[in-house]
Amino acid sequence: MEENKERTELAIKALSELNELQEMSKTEETIKDNAIEFTIKDVKYRMRLLNSDEKTELEKQTRLKYTELIKDPSYLFRDQWVKVYKEKDIDIVKMDEEILRIKDVWTKLHLQLATVTDEKVIEELKNKIKELKNKMFSLSVEKTNLLQYSIEEQINIFITSYTAYMGLEKNQEDKWVRVFDKHEDFLKSEDNELLNNTYSKLNHMIYGI
Repeated sequence: MEENKERTELAIKALSELNELQEMSKTEETIKDNAIEFTIKDVKYRMRLLNSDEKTELEKQTRLKYTELIKDPSYLFRDQWVKVYKEKDIDIVKMDEEILRIKDVWTKLHLQLATVTDEKVIEELKNKIKELKNKMFSLSVEKTNLLQYSIEEQINIFITSYTAYMGLEKNQEDKWVRVFDKHEDFLKSEDNELLNNTYSKLNHMIYGI
């Protein structure tokens, strides 16, 4: 009974996060360039942001996916995974704290770098900043790998892949047409060059990465 209550509370929390994600996606409309073109083997492609109808479809499919995941007892929420790892002496909370600590030091070094003129000191600071960035990245990757099967992370993955599937188009007889007919076709694709370019352009448009 207690376990069911906990899972219900986590489901409500995750649903709240999902609503926040969908609200954030609306800010995409403020992006000046809504598409990025690229060419692979003489074929012109573009990754564009979704229109209003597509965003509605994405929201519908995301909620269906969310419902599917929470009904499956083999899928755990993020907080449940944190407890499981804790029992195996893997502390996700401490990893978060360490990432924040490193980020704080990294920020202070950046501020310090802007105030010094000595070339030797500048080089030392740059090396320290690079080292901290690598540590932060390594910890973030480790944490992501540990939590990749959480319901929240699976939802994030689904949203990204479904957005990529709907927004990826190719130029065919001077018309832009969707590359894949179905989301399942996109997921089954083994064209790594196309997929890598697609995700790269999507991340750039949304996150500036």
